Amino acid sequence: MHSYEAVDGISRLSVVQNLNGFLPLIFICEVCGLAIVIMTAVWMGVLQDGGFGWTKELVFRYHPMFMILGMIFIYGNAIMVYRVFRNTKKIRAKWLHAVLNLLALILGSVGLKAVFDSHNMKGTANMYSLHSWVGLGCVILFGCQWVLGFISFLFPKLPETLRSAIMPLHRSLGMIILGLAVAAAVMGITEYNNNDKSKSPSTMLGNFIGIISLIFVSIVLFLVIWSEYRRIEPGTEEERIILND
Repeated sequence: MHSYEAVDGISRLSVVQNLNGFLPLIFICEVCGLAIVIMTAVWMGVLQDGGFGWTKELVFRYHPMFMILGMIFIYGNAIMVYRVFRNTKKIRAKWLHAVLNLLALILGSVGLKAVFDSHNMKGTANMYSLHSWVGLGCVILFGCQWVLGFISFLFPKLPETLRSAIMPLHRSLGMIILGLAVAAAVMGITEYNNNDKSKSPSTMLGNFIGIISLIFVSIVLFLVIWSEYRRIEPGTEEERIILND
């Protein structure tokens, strides 16, 4: 929605955003995100005997914990930085976005090490399931995305024409990676629960983690895609100065 303001004989075309529902969606999103982190900690650390530990029997449990925490919850929040901190200086939002993504990448890498260590300690084959293929590919793609984004937009920073050309790919790839992350999580939960054919509390909790993860990611993607919620930068085409004839 557009409106005109006259300032010193100049008409300024500005955008009036419709932010109805924005804050409630952010609240629901964060509640879902915190819920899946807490439920995963309970699932792996309480409902399974022994809790967490870097031993043959326990090390695997760090895998779902760190993947959910890093590649879904923190990564989802990193994607929403430009929506949530819409009035913060762009450079600060960029650095926060980069730091959160780096933290997500580190946690995801630790989660991968945990599952490889678990398999190696038990003598189990690695990379035999679709879940493992999608998950590893997602983390590798995420790492490449982070390096490209840092070089392009933070340091040493590419020329503006190149940044403008890369930005649509960067945004689209970011959303695709988040989709791959939640797909890998759901496949992993299904694979883990297949070991227990009963309706045990552990199995049911795993199912709820999968469902709420899908809800969390769906809300994140909606908040990013919905045009009314986009961040408006002063001086962009959304806020042009038009001289009166």
